Amino acid sequence: MSRLSQLSYSMIHDCVDAMIAKTLAGTIVSWNAAAETLFGYTEQEALGHSISFIVPPELVGEEAAILDRLAQGQRVQDLHTHRMNKDGHRIAVTMTISPLRDRDGQVIGASTIVRERASIADNQPELLRLAYQDPLTSVSNRTHLLDRLEQAMRRNERSHHFGAVLFIDLDNFKQVNDSASHAAGDCVLIKCARRMQSVLREYDTVARWGGDEFVALIDELDTDFNTSTEKARSIAHKLLDILRKPYTYKSQNFICNPSIGVACFRGVVQPIQRVIDAADQAMYQAKLAGKNDVHVDHRNVNDAVQGQTSATAAA
Repeated sequence: MSRLSQLSYSMIHDCVDAMIAKTLAGTIVSWNAAAETLFGYTEQEALGHSISFIVPPELVGEEAAILDRLAQGQRVQDLHTHRMNKDGHRIAVTMTISPLRDRDGQVIGASTIVRERASIADNQPELLRLAYQDPLTSVSNRTHLLDRLEQAMRRNERSHHFGAVLFIDLDNFKQVNDSASHAAGDCVLIKCARRMQSVLREYDTVARWGGDEFVALIDELDTDFNTSTEKARSIAHKLLDILRKPYTYKSQNFICNPSIGVACFRGVVQPIQRVIDAADQAMYQAKLAGKNDVHVDHRNVNDAVQGQTSATAAA
């Protein structure tokens, strides 16, 4: 080993941050002393094994999505997530993962720097994030969505604008889990959430409702009900177009076409679940009509809508 190689090895081995190198298949090829301290596994125990032994079961899809991005030459910066110690306890960590390339520039693996974060009990913002975030996809969870929906209703009651709820279900998603693996299914869900975020505005909300169901909350559309409905329909079709594209996991493509239901609202509706149910029923109608489509609920979901549509009918 040259003096330069020895110096490089010493810098990595003695670094205060955990440093791990792995292949694109997830096999560990480098594991420094800080990684031993953080995760409890010795270098001998870790080398040659899949990185999955430190990944919590519900985050297996996250690791698959990371490897997929690295294979495309992308870098993952400051990812807040969790990993497992040898004794079984979860560790809150921040990771930066960079692609490793050969002399020809081809991506052959990944270099990961891992730092432990402060205890969640001492970090109120982090506690709030975990309470409101879906652990797999990192979008809002059901609790956060309902909170954002209530805020939107009160805001729209003052501004007289309509908002919309889009209920999205991935058709035939169960076949991905059954024919491939749950890791493949998790990867599809993560990519689905990311695609939805790329279409919607920054102040709209994407949430995982449960399983393969997502809900999008669209705020501040228009003061006219019909115009708002058409705007919501247009957004739904944009989601339809991007979500029906193939999902790739380990060189295998999966098709999970969405069925999307749309319901508009304005003002405070009691209970809030009424709007969700209207969008859910519209989604069910899209499925009955053959799936892979958008169905808009033109019924009134609150008194404000009833007042406007009744006046229009009278005119």
